[in-house]
Parts: sequence; C-alpha cells; structure tokens
Amino acid sequence: TATPLAAYSYRVYPNPTNESFTIESDNQGNVSVQIWNLMGSKVSSGSVTGRANFTTNNWTSGFYTITIGEGADMVSQKLIVIH
Repeated sequence: TATPLAAYSYRVYPNPTNESFTIESDNQGNVSVQIWNLMGSKVSSGSVTGRANFTTNNWTSGFYTITIGEGADMVSQKLIVIH
C-alpha cells in the first residue's frame, strides 16, 4: 500500500509572502496541490514533486488554504499573502 501523505513533511515558505512561495516535501512522488481563498474559490493548482514554486502577484492580500493530495489522503497548510 502507498504511504499516506500525512507521513511526509511539507514546508510552505516564506509565510507570510508577498510575491511567491515554495512548497517543499520529503515526498518525491508527484502530488496534486490546490490553493483556495477564504471564499472557497480555487486560485491556483499544480503539483509538487519534492519542491514547487507558486507566484502570488495576482492574488489579493489575505489568508489561503493549500491542499496537498486528494480525497481522504490529503494534508492542508495555511498561507498568508500580504501585498
């Protein structure tokens, strides 16, 4: 069976951010990432294989939720964007 995503570490930095941020993990598998604002709208999506960078230039300042994985096998992180 596959190792659950919660068994891996995920770092989001810098947090808070103003232009871009990085998601870094010790999981070397390709994992989906979705980023949601507080209104529940998806603002970005992509994938992480060890490390991925995302830009926040077009986002409004505020709090965001990053979901890593899908369905029951998912972890989440909070992100603050300040412009």
